[in-house]
Amino acid sequence: MADVKKNVDKATRLLNDRSFHFKKPSTQEGFYKGAVIKNVLIATLFKDPGSLGATFEEVFNPISLHTLALMLTLIEFCISEWKSGKFMQGVFSEKQCKASYDVHFVDLKAWHFSNEGVVINYHKKLYERALKASGAEGVPGPVPTLVGKNMERARKELEGHTGETDSELDEVNNGNDGDSKHA
Repeated sequence: MADVKKNVDKATRLLNDRSFHFKKPSTQEGFYKGAVIKNVLIATLFKDPGSLGATFEEVFNPISLHTLALMLTLIEFCISEWKSGKFMQGVFSEKQCKASYDVHFVDLKAWHFSNEGVVINYHKKLYERALKASGAEGVPGPVPTLVGKNMERARKELEGHTGETDSELDEVNNGNDGDSKHA
């Protein structure tokens, strides 16, 4: 019974005012700097060199507010699975977690705009640490293939197009790939 009460108390403390955001939840110091945030980011997106975060630098560097809001939502969800004092498996879904995500995102935006330069640097550093933890640091990235003549040809194909008409997509959808012979 003591363990159940201890779990209830801990979950309540962490969920109260969302103090799990902080490096020191008891004093609410170190806003968004708790090790749990980095650890969840690594476990979900940077677990190895082939994981999403390590593979798609252009998406995850710097770590976006949306990504951080998702990580915080996941952490809050996991803590809430213990709020009865015993683990109760929940369902992590948009329906269950959207309101929590929205609050985290609004708070993150306010924090971001309170000192944009410092926060962006923090997000870049968080990416670098997560990438290093994945083991992907120094692994060569993708080699672009749309270069030289291929890039020039693709650029010329876009001239005179707006991308807003259905007929521009019909050429692809009708199987006209440019190499086919049509009778």
